[in-house]
Amino acid sequence: MLRWVGHQGRCAIVLALAFFVFRSGPCLADADTEMAQRYLRAAERNDVTSQAYVGALYSAGVGLNQSDRDAFGWFLRAAEQGHSQAQIIVAELYSIGKGVSKSNTNAYRWASQAAKTGDSSTRSSAKQLMDMLASRMSTAERTEVMKPPGFESNLVTPPVKAGDARSYYQRGRVLAQKGEYALAIEDFSKVTQLLPNNADALNDLCWTRAVSGQLQAAITACNESLRIRPNFADALDSRGLAYLKLGELDRAISDFSAALQLKPEQASSLYGRGIARLRKGIATSGNEDLKAARGLNPNIVAEFSRYGVE
Repeated sequence: MLRWVGHQGRCAIVLALAFFVFRSGPCLADADTEMAQRYLRAAERNDVTSQAYVGALYSAGVGLNQSDRDAFGWFLRAAEQGHSQAQIIVAELYSIGKGVSKSNTNAYRWASQAAKTGDSSTRSSAKQLMDMLASRMSTAERTEVMKPPGFESNLVTPPVKAGDARSYYQRGRVLAQKGEYALAIEDFSKVTQLLPNNADALNDLCWTRAVSGQLQAAITACNESLRIRPNFADALDSRGLAYLKLGELDRAISDFSAALQLKPEQASSLYGRGIARLRKGIATSGNEDLKAARGLNPNIVAEFSRYGVE
């Protein structure tokens, strides 16, 4: 049904789309606008199979104006509902940047979802795609997507050298990953004492304070980070989280939006802005942000839950 063929995955996309177009019976010559609208109406009523089918129709330009972006959006909606074939198509689209910005890590995450939930053929295809992605990802990308369950508890906390800002910073990063925020704050604070103009350490101090509930102190650290590096997307994102947890929703939306101007594919900024918009009663754009964030990072909801944001 679906096989990973070729370095860029174009054959896989064609085979996947053909599966959806032909599975229900009608051939391309019979597909028309009326048929496409029928499936579109069902897709809008949240029928998952129709959502995947509409994605295929948009991709092929059958009954609907051809649009790679709309195709990706409908495949994503089906994938988010657990449709395993749509999940692997989303992974493939991410892997080649078709209808969405190319992302090895997001491709790998969606392929791993398909490998867990699909039938034997889908699982086989997903594993082939994961192997290919693993071979071309950078070390940082592989580290991010291949963390085993409970990896935080297995991280080794590195030693520090007195007066060595770099070693304090490295230990703080590991402690933050392990969720030991109070200790991480101590290390990042030490770095900022030794290197007062280090925008990265100030941002990490801001973020760990925001996660642990020290919200005003977090904002102070982020303000200083942004004074040193005004267009620092990560610091804007961290300050947005602090404002969100404080309930200062307009400021949170402003910071998340500014971060997204600099990093449009930053899932945390999209998700944070989506939550803030929903809390302000801006449902449509809020839900759009949440959907986009989940597409970029399927684990984003769990991550924000750990930050104290539901």
